[in-house]
Amino acid sequence: KGTGESIDAYSGAAVGGLVGLTSADVDSSYSTASVEYGAGLIGINRGTITNSNASGKIVNGAGLVGDNRGVIRDCYTTVHIEDGEGFVRMNSTNAVIENCHSSVVIESKTEGAGFVNYNTGTISKCYATGSLKSSSGWYVAGFAVSNGGTITDSYTTIDIENGDAGFVNDNELSGVIERCYATGSIRVSRDGAGGFVFRNDGTIRRSFATGDIFEETENENIDWVGMLNNISLFYVGGFASVNNKEGVIEMCFATGDIKGRFNHAGAFAGNNKGAINNSYSTGNLKRRVKYLGDSSATASNMLEIGSF
Repeated sequence: KGTGESIDAYSGAAVGGLVGLTSADVDSSYSTASVEYGAGLIGINRGTITNSNASGKIVNGAGLVGDNRGVIRDCYTTVHIEDGEGFVRMNSTNAVIENCHSSVVIESKTEGAGFVNYNTGTISKCYATGSLKSSSGWYVAGFAVSNGGTITDSYTTIDIENGDAGFVNDNELSGVIERCYATGSIRVSRDGAGGFVFRNDGTIRRSFATGDIFEETENENIDWVGMLNNISLFYVGGFASVNNKEGVIEMCFATGDIKGRFNHAGAFAGNNKGAINNSYSTGNLKRRVKYLGDSSATASNMLEIGSF
C-alpha cells in the first residue's frame, strides 16, 4: 500500500502514489497519496495491475495510472481531481482495461474526463460516476476526451457542467465504440455539445444517450453570423454534435431534451456529414436557434429501428 501527504513532479514523468514505473505485476494494492503531475497508483504501467485502487487527491493527473501500456483489470478509483481524468490518462495501443470503474469529483480549468483522456487501446466493461465541472468548456466529456481505439460495454452517469459530450469528446477515424451509454446531463455556457459524442469521425454502434442538454447563456445580442462562420462550434445534438464525413453511427438513440440558444440543434445530431443508420431520437427541443438540423449527407432509416 501507499500513503502520503503529497507527491509532486514534472508533467510527463513516471510518478505514482504507489509506484513510478512498473514492468511487473501489481495485485491487491492501494494508495491514498495526494499526487501532483502524476497518477494515484502507478505512473507508467508495462505489466498487469489487478484488484487495486487509489483514493487520493490528484492535481494535473489521473486517478489510477498515467500511461497504461499493459493490462489493468478489476481496479477502481475514488478520487477528487483538479485538471485530469478519473482513471487513466493514456491507454496506449495494445493496452487493455477491463472491468474497472472510477468514482470522481472533477474540477477542471482545461480538459478532463471521467475515465480516460486518450485511448488507442481496448477498454471494456468499465464505467464512471460522479460529477465534472469545467471552467474552459473545451475537451470535457463524461468518459473519454479522445478515442482512437475500441471501447465496448461501458457507460458513464456523470453530470457535466460546461462540457462538450456525455461520453466522448472526439471519436477519431480509427475509433470504435459499441454498446456504451451516457445518462448524465450537460450544461453548456458557450460551446456546442453532444449527449454522447461531440465530434465523430469513427464508428459508433448500439449506443445511447439519455441526458438533457442545457445552454445557459443569457446574452440577447449573440453574433449569429459570426458563429456560423465557425462550423466547428455551436452545433448541439441529443446524441452527436457533429458526425463528420467518415463518421458512422448505427443502431443508436437519444432521449434527452435540448434547451437553450444554439445555431444548429437536432434531437439526435446537430450537424451530419456522414452516415446515421437505424437510429432515433425522442427528446424535445426548446430553443432560440437559427436552424434546426444541418445535414450535408444521408440519414437513412431514422425511424426504422433495428435490433438493439
